[in-house]
Amino acid sequence: MESRATLEGLKKTIVFPFYSPSWGMKAVIGSALAFANYILPLIPSIPLLGYAGQITRRVTTSDEDPSLGEWDDWGRFFSEGLKIVGAVFLYELPALLLVALSVTLMVLGVFLPLESSSEDALFLAFMLIYLAGLFLFYFGLVLTFVLAIFMAPALAHMLYTGEFRSAFAIREWWPIFKANWVGFALAPVLVYTLNILITMIGYLLYFSIILCFAFPFLAAFGIYLTITIYFALIAVAYRDSLAKNGQLADKIVSP
Repeated sequence: MESRATLEGLKKTIVFPFYSPSWGMKAVIGSALAFANYILPLIPSIPLLGYAGQITRRVTTSDEDPSLGEWDDWGRFFSEGLKIVGAVFLYELPALLLVALSVTLMVLGVFLPLESSSEDALFLAFMLIYLAGLFLFYFGLVLTFVLAIFMAPALAHMLYTGEFRSAFAIREWWPIFKANWVGFALAPVLVYTLNILITMIGYLLYFSIILCFAFPFLAAFGIYLTITIYFALIAVAYRDSLAKNGQLADKIVSP
């Protein structure tokens, strides 16, 4: 019975953007911000992330189901969005540095000047450096996903308390993560899966000369959708974690 209730709650969380009041207009605004990233990278994403972050805050502090709020507090959306961008960047920084190193090695493997006139030595050096870079690149991708799992409770805790430092207060959110680590791990898994599905649908549009022009708009809607669903998923995981062990609420900072 508990697993069935959990599955029903998961389904409800995934489709919630389509059941909120005036969801269509809210989706248009969110998708427009996502689309604006094609023109001005990152900056339009800040209020979009801040808007989605308020979904998490309402669920965790008011014990309500996920819902889309109104686009009526742009100052707060920008300030909360900056916190989220900063926390995500710092958490994913090790993986980003590793990927940057791997790309550097692969480039060096192609252009590294060798004084040796032996073609065998040149080929061997190229292969070793390039393969090392390739290995580090894929290892960096795996590390990105692993860090995303731990980043989920960190972001939820930061949005719950409203303080940027809370994202890195591991002693505060670690008990919450342990109480429901499966729920937090599902968030990036489901969002990555949804991203793949949207991308596959987008590629199908390229089979039509007319429909291919719809791809950027579909991608923008997909970005909006995955962001809002992600923050709803980590919110529900955070709330359920507290519900599993009521004593945890006394150990964390109240908002």
